[in-house]
Amino acid sequence: MGEFLAGIAAVRPEQLQILERIVELIEPLPTPASAPPAQFIVSPDDGAPLPASTTERCDWFDPLLDDVMAGRVLRSSLQTWCDRSRIDVEATTRMMSRLQPLTRVPRRGRWALRRGAQVLVDNADAMTAFAADQSDLVQRVRALGRSDIVVVPFHHLPTAWGSYTPPARKAPVLILTDLGIGGPASDPWRASPDEWREFATMLARRQSRVVALVPYRPSRVPASLQRRIDVLEWDRTVNIPRRGRRRTRGQA
Repeated sequence: MGEFLAGIAAVRPEQLQILERIVELIEPLPTPASAPPAQFIVSPDDGAPLPASTTERCDWFDPLLDDVMAGRVLRSSLQTWCDRSRIDVEATTRMMSRLQPLTRVPRRGRWALRRGAQVLVDNADAMTAFAADQSDLVQRVRALGRSDIVVVPFHHLPTAWGSYTPPARKAPVLILTDLGIGGPASDPWRASPDEWREFATMLARRQSRVVALVPYRPSRVPASLQRRIDVLEWDRTVNIPRRGRRRTRGQA
């Protein structure tokens, strides 16, 4: 550790900039056509809120999620882990301070909006009371200016009318829905837990993580369904689980 700190201390900021430039020239990163603009890539530790909603606020509208919590929910739901997407400057500096040959460029992974995403919005009657909150989150998503984050409205179940198109493989899916918990039990179009489980299983086969933002306590969602869908309670006290490096449902 002492050798590492000594090496870091010996490198001035302007030298680090030169080092990064040299590394880029040695091993430039490929830039896929679908790569998002850099300003929309946020690290998992970035606590800054996403752009505020442009929805016109009425005096009576008090959103379930404030700017900070809405940003945390969207980052947790829409970002995916990208391996070796950034040069590891510290590791590279350590190698150079030890006079080790730079035969390979150390890289580090991060959470980012690299694969796009799909946001499904349930417009069933049971969600009418939460329509303003749905609109609020949709406006925040659109404020990102990302063409690869697609918003898709549906009624009761995305596949109910046979026209659902899943996102690209490994792209996460965020669903603003009650998962069939609300509304009258006599509603013939109300989706059952088995139908939601079948839908989530189809996305899991495509290695897509599925997150449902539900305006009810997760305890009301069947355990068998929660094994396929990450359920977040749509409330000010929402508990966002800490994301592991690779431990996200449906992702390799």
